[in-house]
Amino acid sequence: MEAAVISDHQASEALGLWEPKRTLTLEAARKHSRRVKFLRLILFSVAVFFLANLAYQFATQQTGVLIVDDPKESVKMIGPRYSGRTDDGLPYFLTANSATRTLANRDNVTLENPVLEFIREPGVPGSFVKAVSGNYNDIDKILDLEQSVNLTTDDGYSCQTNDGRIYAREKWIEGSQRIECTGDFGVANGNSYEIKNNYKTFIFKDGMDSIIEQGLSDADNAQATPRVFGGRSPINITAETATYEGQVTSLETNVDVHQGDARLLANQMKIFRAKAGEDASNSLG
Repeated sequence: MEAAVISDHQASEALGLWEPKRTLTLEAARKHSRRVKFLRLILFSVAVFFLANLAYQFATQQTGVLIVDDPKESVKMIGPRYSGRTDDGLPYFLTANSATRTLANRDNVTLENPVLEFIREPGVPGSFVKAVSGNYNDIDKILDLEQSVNLTTDDGYSCQTNDGRIYAREKWIEGSQRIECTGDFGVANGNSYEIKNNYKTFIFKDGMDSIIEQGLSDADNAQATPRVFGGRSPINITAETATYEGQVTSLETNVDVHQGDARLLANQMKIFRAKAGEDASNSLG
C-alpha cells in the first residue's frame, strides 16, 4: 500500500508527522544579506577612520617629549637645623629662619638669618656667628655669610663684617671685606681677614689699624711714666698685615707704632702682651 501524500501542513501536524519549515522567504534572505553587508561596511569604515586618525596623531606629534627641569624651581623649609662635627670631634649646629634649595644647585641651601653655634674646646660655652643671609654647602660643610656678619666667641672676642666664609669642619673663617674686632688685643681692624687655628689666630690683611688700650684714665696717663712704649697710654698701630696669636702680635710691612709723642717705624715687629693678672704693660720686639 502506497503512502499517502500529505500536502496540508495542518493535516500532517495533526497526524504527528514532522516537516521542516522555511523561516525566511528567498526575498527576505536577500534583504538580510544586504543588511549584514551594509553593517560590515559601516564597521569597517569606522575602523579605518580611527586607524587613520591614530596615524595622523603619530605623524604630527614630536618623536619624543623632552622634560626640562626649571632651575628656578625650589623647595623651601621653615626653621631648618643642620648639625655636624669638626675635625677634632666637637659639635656645631646651624639654624635659620628658612632654607631654600633649588634644582640648579642641589648641594647648597640659601639661608635667611643663619646662626652658627660652635664649640671651640671641650667644656667651654658655645660661640656664635650670625648674619642676615647665607649659603650652606651641606656636602663640603662650608657656610658663606653676607650682610651684618657678627662673630662672638666664648673667650671674649667680638667681630663685625659684611662677608665671611666659614669652613665648619676646620674651624676657619676668611673674608674679603673690612672687619672690626675687639678682644684682649684691644681694637683691631683689617680690610680682609682670616680667623683660624680653632678661632684663636686673628689675621688682619690688606692694611690694618689697631688701638691697644691700657685701661687707665687720662689723669692716670698724665701721671704715668713718660710716653714711651711700655707706658700706660694707648698704642696706635698700622701695618699691612697683623697676626694676633695668643699674647703675641706679629706686624709686617709698613709698620707704624706710636704712643703719645713716641713713634716707631719698621718692616716687621712683634708686640708681647702680658697675661691677665700680670703687669698690663706691653713690650715690643
